[in-house]
Amino acid sequence: MSKRLFLIVWIIFLLILGGLAAWFTFGPALRNKAQAFTNYQKTLGLPGQLKNGKIPVQVGISIEKISDFSIKNVAWNTDFYVWFRWQPPADDPAFNPGNSFQMVAGSITNKQKLIDLSDANGHYELYRLSASVNYPFDVARYPVDDHLLRLFIQDPVHPLVQYVADRKNSRIDPTVHIPGYQIASSAIGAETIATQSTFGNPAAPQEVAQFGYGIFIVRQGFGFYLKLFQALFAAVGVALLAGFFKAHEEIRIELLVGGFFAAVANSYITSTYLPDTGVMTLMDFVNLLGLVTIFLCMIQTVISSRIAAADKEFSRRFDQVSFGMIAVIYLGLNIALPLVARLH
Repeated sequence: MSKRLFLIVWIIFLLILGGLAAWFTFGPALRNKAQAFTNYQKTLGLPGQLKNGKIPVQVGISIEKISDFSIKNVAWNTDFYVWFRWQPPADDPAFNPGNSFQMVAGSITNKQKLIDLSDANGHYELYRLSASVNYPFDVARYPVDDHLLRLFIQDPVHPLVQYVADRKNSRIDPTVHIPGYQIASSAIGAETIATQSTFGNPAAPQEVAQFGYGIFIVRQGFGFYLKLFQALFAAVGVALLAGFFKAHEEIRIELLVGGFFAAVANSYITSTYLPDTGVMTLMDFVNLLGLVTIFLCMIQTVISSRIAAADKEFSRRFDQVSFGMIAVIYLGLNIALPLVARLH
């Protein structure tokens, strides 16, 4: 094979490899982003129509605090107010849905009734609660991730209750802040859902009233992305510097090996940020892309050292073309990947 043909084949190989890397990394990110957008639109559903025979109970919520937000622990804590307004049924004056509501996918750590009054408009109760919410996060596009923090309450005691969301007065306090994220919007909804289990009780209701409040948060900028991968980018940069040395020089191998182990260390450290989900995240793809790039530089160095034994001039040309293309492809992928994965 002529030198020119060999170089052309090598360039085509690098281009194909870059295309496969783009498909392998961009594809899952785009699919997950599309699915996440669809799920966000459907999460709380449309306002339900009142059913005959049901007792409407208006429910509202005000989120006052969010703390201890942890993706790794799949949890976040919140302090909030929740209120109920209903017209007591004539045949059941003791009817009180405020005493029977429960958290879904979480636990109430403190519950305090602040107001309990009756007037011409019905009965009204206001509670202040502290709760811990455990709801799984989708980490497929971490660290350019976005999430919908979901808070649900149900009434498993009164089968005739139907919650009606108080959209006018529900809100999230403007002072609420989640480090690293921006609160983009919120959603509210109420529906009647089928029970998952009667717990063996033949008299248990087949459906329950559920009220939900969702807080949509998005990652702020790309500062965290750069912070997370600065060691990896430095390791790949050191490996690419090896191209300025001749293939047979020991320092070239030393730079490549040092960069490879630094990339491995960064992959190990960043993996501690997430729970063990078994899902390949964007973070995993970026780390893998760095490791493959350095390994490719090692393969190129072995080939170049064999070429240098017969033609040092062609070896240097081969190095210049190879490391130049590898650097451009790697840089392009790492600029495009977070832009493609981010939900704007």
